[in-house]
Amino acid sequence: MSFEPSTDGVKGRYTVVWCTEADENVTEWDLIIRYYETRKPEKCKHYDLKHPPPLGQAHSHIRQDVKINRNCTNACFSTSVDLIFQACYAIKSMLMRGIHSSEGHDSFHYVRNNFTDVRSLRASTPAVKFVNYNDYVSAIWFLGSVPAGNFTMDICSINGTLPSEVCFDVTDNCTSALYDISCYLSPPHGFYSIRLVHFAPWVYGRIAVESAHSEFEHFGLPVAVGAVPALGGVSWAWTWAWGVLGLCALGAVGSLCALLASRARVQAKLRSSVRAAWLHSSESSGKTCVSGGAGGEAGVRVLLLYARDCARAVAAARSLARLLHHVAPQRVYSLYSGEVCAMSGGAPAEWLRAFVARADARVVLLQTPAAACLCAAQLVQRGRALTLEQPLLGRVVAREPHSGDALLRLALRLLSEAAATPVCTTGATDTDNAATVTAAHPYRKYYIASISGLEAEVVPLVTPQRRYLLPEAAMTLLRDLGYENQHLDQQLEQDLQQLDHDLREFLSYVAEHPDYLNDELLFL
Repeated sequence: MSFEPSTDGVKGRYTVVWCTEADENVTEWDLIIRYYETRKPEKCKHYDLKHPPPLGQAHSHIRQDVKINRNCTNACFSTSVDLIFQACYAIKSMLMRGIHSSEGHDSFHYVRNNFTDVRSLRASTPAVKFVNYNDYVSAIWFLGSVPAGNFTMDICSINGTLPSEVCFDVTDNCTSALYDISCYLSPPHGFYSIRLVHFAPWVYGRIAVESAHSEFEHFGLPVAVGAVPALGGVSWAWTWAWGVLGLCALGAVGSLCALLASRARVQAKLRSSVRAAWLHSSESSGKTCVSGGAGGEAGVRVLLLYARDCARAVAAARSLARLLHHVAPQRVYSLYSGEVCAMSGGAPAEWLRAFVARADARVVLLQTPAAACLCAAQLVQRGRALTLEQPLLGRVVAREPHSGDALLRLALRLLSEAAATPVCTTGATDTDNAATVTAAHPYRKYYIASISGLEAEVVPLVTPQRRYLLPEAAMTLLRDLGYENQHLDQQLEQDLQQLDHDLREFLSYVAEHPDYLNDELLFL
């Protein structure tokens, strides 16, 4: 077993790699970490199996589902662990064959760190700072010395804006750095409570504060009429708009109605300017129209398309997004994220069209059962392309509408029209270098990812597109998008394993609950 400091800049994070004899019957790798605060460094070197030490205090427990190829003679497992405070750590690694475990491997490792005891961590509560803007509020959590790993973020109304006891998951609206988490929310005016919950392996030993909450007031302008805020899929804007219109009819809030009308004029002007800029960039000289992007050049932007499905499907989509960050660091966008909501502003359709028209834009569609129900049934063949229609019968809608749902349908419309409508890119000619977009590369704009073993066809045989079965072809997808490193780094291997795990969890859930879509969708 190797035990080395991580190279990602997180203090107290170590990379554990264990290699052992392969066994195709193994189903799970277990890593259990315990610690001894008073054990001295000289007695924290060798683990004596004949005279094992007293059982230490629990720290972390990591489980990873594994599948070993029968042709392998040896197998190596790796993960990252956060050992934040100074202590002697006992690491036990073992393989599970169903309910039976192997003898495993035991080792001692002494970690020196700025924190000398765990009590200082348990007494440190995350702090949060709120900044109000006109349309949204940002919440930045400062975690101190606790790394931002797996977490969830919920928001609840505490002043009657929403029904009592109703909260919404806004994790997709948050991004994390090393020791802080930033969330961008668009609720109506009112008071709210926001809650952070950690799901890192150290929660097993309650090493630090597992959850924290705070209250804030959003006192910006109300959300514009017709715009659905990106906050867990609640159509607050329509409810607020009807309420204001009712008050206007009574003559009670004339000044507020005037403000709303002024705001509508500003947003109409914004939509016109965005549309004009997009048309100008599409019609200016020095452009060559081709059927797709070049793919593989530096600085690509990836738009990940997926429909809101069950929790396990959303977890798989997040794992795929993390994987795509290896190709486009900090440039992977989801239609349901707060970042996209902020960037699209009052003209989301125009923003989406302009984004897809970019030469460096790549579109990755993850096909799931919910996407097939919501969108595929509405695709009708019209000549060489498909068009989206809204039939009177057989319509399917999400139980909790979200602004990203309409953008997803528009994105699929653009994707389906790509076969008949070439994509225009700036400054490309047939004599340019290999990085230039040319008509010889029609399949490097759109990428269709399907889940192996799951039938969910959303855009069948329409556009110049490449198709991939996940998780088997995940690396092929990355390389086609431009991943050039010939060797897999540790973080990439972990992200590949996480994607494989989440997809298998989703497949198992679908097999056990064949009618699960009834809980997610409304069939009208």
